[in-house]
Amino acid sequence: MDLDVSAEVEPLVTAADLELLAAEAAGGYACLACDQPGRLPAAAVVLRDGDAMLLRLAHRECARSGVVEVPGLAAALTAAEPEARAVAALVPVGGEVEPVLLVEISVNVSTPAGGERVDAVVSWALQHGLHLVAALDTALDVAAGWRVELPGASALRVDGPGGTLFDGTVTFAPKWRRAVIERGSCGVLLGVGLRLEQAPQGWADALDRIAAVGRAGRLAGGLVAVARP
Repeated sequence: MDLDVSAEVEPLVTAADLELLAAEAAGGYACLACDQPGRLPAAAVVLRDGDAMLLRLAHRECARSGVVEVPGLAAALTAAEPEARAVAALVPVGGEVEPVLLVEISVNVSTPAGGERVDAVVSWALQHGLHLVAALDTALDVAAGWRVELPGASALRVDGPGGTLFDGTVTFAPKWRRAVIERGSCGVLLGVGLRLEQAPQGWADALDRIAAVGRAGRLAGGLVAVARP
């Protein structure tokens, strides 16, 4: 197997976690141990601080798959300013091609809740009006209190009840912008593991990433009103 998962790590992760990790490894990652780029084969390493866990990749020659106890990890990640990435895409939603914003937050801490592990980013999103999205076979539910602004040619701001989710620049295709103006809304999908450091190469790639993250329970979203530019 190209992804090493030790007996110590295996009970801490789900099949969906491993699917996302394998996809990340195949696309390229920064080694936990040496911080140099790598691809498969790789080793899965869990960093743990109490109930908080962070799943990372390492070169096989740099580290073995296992669990590393890191005191203070949860506090450090909570205090860290998370990095947000966004990509605008036209994808099929509920049988119709719709304009969607894919947003990814870099910090990923999983903690047990009610017997299941819940991603901290998705948990935050659900508490602030977004909805859990397992697949795009039905239309997105309206996300109350959320707003998308397009103040310039490439400027994007996404605000919700919990504050600003994204404030930066994105490349918008003319078709995407026209579709948003016509509808007055767009889908917002917030996921962990979308690998947006590499933009999706068309529909198929975007849908594969969305599907994998949705199966892992790490995708939240909704239909959001867009302020006219």
